Amino acid sequence: MYEVTEITSIQEIRKLFPNGIADRNNWILLSTGGIHGSTETLDDLEYILRGEVPENPPMSNGKWFITVFIVFPKYCAICYGEIAIGLEDVQYLRKLVRSTLENIVKSQGGNI
Repeated sequence: MYEVTEITSIQEIRKLFPNGIADRNNWILLSTGGIHGSTETLDDLEYILRGEVPENPPMSNGKWFITVFIVFPKYCAICYGEIAIGLEDVQYLRKLVRSTLENIVKSQGGNI
């Protein structure tokens, strides 16, 4: 199965990763930029969402955009998109990226 799907909201990510933890078969990368968004990081977004970047204020709903790239290597499937997040989503996404990196290393340990 080969599949490419667009992600449009943080709610979709929370459905894919309900406990906020990636595993050996489900990973997320952020700030991937390219043709589907920017390269702003969670660090950048925290400043923006707290209103500390006057030239780049948060949207009227208190959110800002980050790009996402989700990989399901077992199924040769990916999801990508640019989603709006709020400050309340930052720690969830940090935990998710941290567990992604740990699991990529576990998955690829025998190949290094």
